[in-house]
Amino acid sequence: MKNIALKMVITATAFLSFSCSSEFQENENGGNTGNTVVTATQETLLEAGNVFGQTRTSLTGGTTVTWNEGDLISMYDGTSNIKYEVSKGGATCTFHTTGDGVSGSANRYTAFYPYDMNVTFSDNTISHVTLPANQEAVENGFDPTCNLITASAKTISSPITFKHVCSYLKFVPGFDCERVVFTFGDNDAVAGTFDISVGDDGTPSSISNLSDKSNSITLVGDITKGKTYYIAVLPRTYSNGFKVTLEQKVTKDCVDTERKVVNTSVCHRETTKALTSTRARIKSLGTLDKTNTTQDADFSMEYVDLGYGDDWNATTSGTKVLWAKCNLGATNETDGGNYYAWGEVSPKEAYTSTNYLCNDYYPVTLDKTHDAATVNLGHGWRTPSREDYAELKHNTIWVLSGSSLYIYPNGTTNGKDVKDCMKSHGTLKRYSDYTSDSYYVETEDDEDIINYVNSLSTNNDVYMCIPCAGHKDDKGTPHGSCIRTWMNTRSTDGDGSHANYLGVWGDGINLPSKAYTRYNGMPIRPCITIKW
Repeated sequence: MKNIALKMVITATAFLSFSCSSEFQENENGGNTGNTVVTATQETLLEAGNVFGQTRTSLTGGTTVTWNEGDLISMYDGTSNIKYEVSKGGATCTFHTTGDGVSGSANRYTAFYPYDMNVTFSDNTISHVTLPANQEAVENGFDPTCNLITASAKTISSPITFKHVCSYLKFVPGFDCERVVFTFGDNDAVAGTFDISVGDDGTPSSISNLSDKSNSITLVGDITKGKTYYIAVLPRTYSNGFKVTLEQKVTKDCVDTERKVVNTSVCHRETTKALTSTRARIKSLGTLDKTNTTQDADFSMEYVDLGYGDDWNATTSGTKVLWAKCNLGATNETDGGNYYAWGEVSPKEAYTSTNYLCNDYYPVTLDKTHDAATVNLGHGWRTPSREDYAELKHNTIWVLSGSSLYIYPNGTTNGKDVKDCMKSHGTLKRYSDYTSDSYYVETEDDEDIINYVNSLSTNNDVYMCIPCAGHKDDKGTPHGSCIRTWMNTRSTDGDGSHANYLGVWGDGINLPSKAYTRYNGMPIRPCITIKW
């Protein structure tokens, strides 16, 4: 365990389990020079046991860890909150200020890491401290902004011992994840903004005035199979237990040979037993994999690969954007599929302002619980954004043919770009609202133009068809002879009652879209980003 502790503390922050000594350089008037050499000790983090019943282990102290250049702490002398910065890393840590340092004649000195301009001090209380509900994943460690520690000394010549405010939960993922969510009871705040009472020895004695509460912690980042991760939580008893949700990273391993995206798993593990977390203590959840978690049902959705992505090509890795072959709820590419009010996840007979379920829901972007593509297809799938459609437009050829939109891969054939070939053929029109390399085709001769595009494309017979399905309102039947599909963004214009959509009709393609009333029903063409 000692080696694991060393990795954890070095990765997370220089404040974990180090030892050095403290000196303030005083001047004759009781002040100080502004440059301070601080040596401090910090209590050891101990591992108190495994929540899910695996072997009890403990972390032992004595591991020396150096400060990082640029680390910032607050020093309070009863009058001012002074920011000190590490100018030279190492076990003996040289701090400096840009102006005067703390007074050399105060009755008490209090220190806090990490420095936060919103934190205030008074007597033995540090106020407006925040433990974030969204934490960054750090391999063998935890988010440095979550390592809340306090210290106190009666004289400036005394060594300072930093004490931990938080408790920590430790786990090892059994598969690569893009995020892990820890959810506690509705009334069990696990993060937020609060005040800390600090004892004479620097020990946080109580937490009060908790606001901006959250009953969940979301860990995001590159969460790798077999590595160790930690989250910081408020020390308290969580009487209703908690639930851990692991969202699998969507990679090319989730793509099968039949052009289907499968196995984009979401796994859960939970306990209803009360959890008592103690500050400066670690509790282990052990390894969480598909053998000891409950797995959501796998979905299988056929996709279209139009050959583009972020820093992707045939020989290098990156991400690829894949599109569902059909509209959400459709059985074939020419079927309009189901209709959804924006933010609702189920179709209905008619769409009115009175039966709209999201009248009080005003996000800029749909969250996962209100995204019909995510809810109905599974983790990773989403309703496209404006940026998704703009990227699609930029990297493909769009053919308006009859009542449908056909989208083909761009590329080269016989050394010529498909767009150049189309332009020379005289069939390409330029978007009036986009850059000069953005074109589309408009024709009534379905067979000829489709055959022509196929003859040029390097990916013959690979295309995406978005049919004309209009929208549904209170009439309950498709209305309007045009192509409409929702985007995941609410319009920021007006009173927020409209959302963005892709619109295609007789006078061209509207992208970025116009906005439409959110309670109306409209099809959705899902997409997903795959790490390739």
